[in-house]
Amino acid sequence: YPVSDRDVFSLSYARFQQDPPRDFLYDNRWALTIRQPLGNPRLVPATVISYQTAVKHRFDPVWALQTALFYRDVWGQVGTRNYIMPPGYRVARYENSDEGHALGGELTVFGAGARVRAELHYTWMTAWGTESLEEGTVYGPPVGLRPRPSGTHPLDWDRTHSIRLGASVGDWGPLSLSWVTSLGSGLPWTPRERRTLQTDEANVNARRLGWTEATDVSLRLALPWLSRIRIGVEVRNLFDRRDELGPSVNGFPNPYINTIYDDYGAFRTETGRGGGGYLNDVNRDGIEEWVAVHDPRLLAAPRRVRMSVRTSW
Repeated sequence: YPVSDRDVFSLSYARFQQDPPRDFLYDNRWALTIRQPLGNPRLVPATVISYQTAVKHRFDPVWALQTALFYRDVWGQVGTRNYIMPPGYRVARYENSDEGHALGGELTVFGAGARVRAELHYTWMTAWGTESLEEGTVYGPPVGLRPRPSGTHPLDWDRTHSIRLGASVGDWGPLSLSWVTSLGSGLPWTPRERRTLQTDEANVNARRLGWTEATDVSLRLALPWLSRIRIGVEVRNLFDRRDELGPSVNGFPNPYINTIYDDYGAFRTETGRGGGGYLNDVNRDGIEEWVAVHDPRLLAAPRRVRMSVRTSW
């Protein structure tokens, strides 16, 4: 809706429903575990309601500013709950039992000229709910009853601050260039005690990792003496940042490490170091010590460079 000759206001409301995947409805597995719960044909579609309002102001034909507020409400999500099936077996079963919410705001400044385009995005968000995964926590005994959520807590993807800077230069002589830098505040993680099952959900995702940064650059060059040949260079993670993406990872099918107990999480809680670790009596003194793993799955991928040659006829 136009407010003035330079301002426009928008308001949106959306309602979606998503059918549960087939694996959540049916299963033909003979061995049920917490990682493969019993299917439930009575599952119904999850519902999402989205509200968003925005105001856009144009300073001149090149630069503009937009601010927005949004709220997402999800209920009836597929989750896992305890179920006793005849004749008394205790198993985990999928149910429409989880919910999630997200509230935030966005600020965007962007400009577009004849050959140059630049954008700056800032997003503040808080996301909370009952569980982040359909199977719930991935640690604990493989069968039997488990503690289930009694309230809400920050979700695994609850990134409070996100900043994204992008710029592109097209047809600058024989050269075209694009640059994207993304900054993000730390994701939440759950502190764990050594070789102890999680029963209290008060500290779920109670701590935060550090900030992350990633810069991607793409360069394309047209050779003047070969008009149909273009050489390209693409660099991901330009500054080779190995920021932490998470404190732990599920160790299945390993029967011990990061399976029943979250050893990686306990390692970080006790030592303050990332990369994961496991307990072992290295010096045979009867006391188990932490052995660092430096698991690459917990870190951002290293710098990657790809070159290309293109032609057309």
